[in-house]
Amino acid sequence: MNKDVFFNELSVSGGCELGYGEIESLKKLYLELRGVPGMDFVCRIDSGLLADMVRYIMARSNGREVMGFLYAFLRPPFEGASSEDAQNTYLQSQWRFGGAECFGLAMASILDTLAISIDRAPWDVPNLRISRDTSNVVVRNCSRAEHVSAHGEWAENLFEPELVPCGVSPEDKAIKLRDDHGVDVLRAFAQRLLKSEYVIEVINSLEFHPKSRRFVRSFTTDGVVELVLNWTDAGYGLAVQTTGRNLRETEKIARCLESEFGHVA
Repeated sequence: MNKDVFFNELSVSGGCELGYGEIESLKKLYLELRGVPGMDFVCRIDSGLLADMVRYIMARSNGREVMGFLYAFLRPPFEGASSEDAQNTYLQSQWRFGGAECFGLAMASILDTLAISIDRAPWDVPNLRISRDTSNVVVRNCSRAEHVSAHGEWAENLFEPELVPCGVSPEDKAIKLRDDHGVDVLRAFAQRLLKSEYVIEVINSLEFHPKSRRFVRSFTTDGVVELVLNWTDAGYGLAVQTTGRNLRETEKIARCLESEFGHVA
């Protein structure tokens, strides 16, 4: 999925005054954003501002080394793929930071995305407060690599989890159950579960949950899903190891299992 982010034009004074350290911070930020799983982004910038930055950087001794990264990171025009509705929203209000108009920060707010700033005060923080008419709004800001992790939950929620099949045939998957009352019922159900391409193995029985009305009891960041056969009087249950690599993937797998197996066969 492509997600436009927006350059904070106020963080560059006249398109220049970029020191070596600031350029290095911008490059590290770019590489950090590229490392976010599934994030395919374009940082929108005003074409005139980009031209000013290019002229300034090319005048430096290491300018040509920087240019490839800069053109990969920053893309005009400022509006880019942003919707017409978003631009209309911008025009309907006054957006200011410290009294100055702030198009990049405003578009980041309107489109619920990131603002990209040069690493210098006051832009060296992960969140910025700007004014919209008579109220204030908070904008997600990145000016250095470590700011990316501050917006990790936002980045994760941008993308639909991509589920990975385990690649093992059902007959080769393990079933591990305690020798308790109801083990025959659980084993028969476990054999059905192993037909799911996202289930690696059944790892244990659960304590009985006779009052449970939920099929999915819990799920974890490391891919474990606990299920309760809530149509049984005793509330038999089992834990399965899935291919989920994080909480969102595991939750999606749990819902897939509920849809396919959360009822009496």
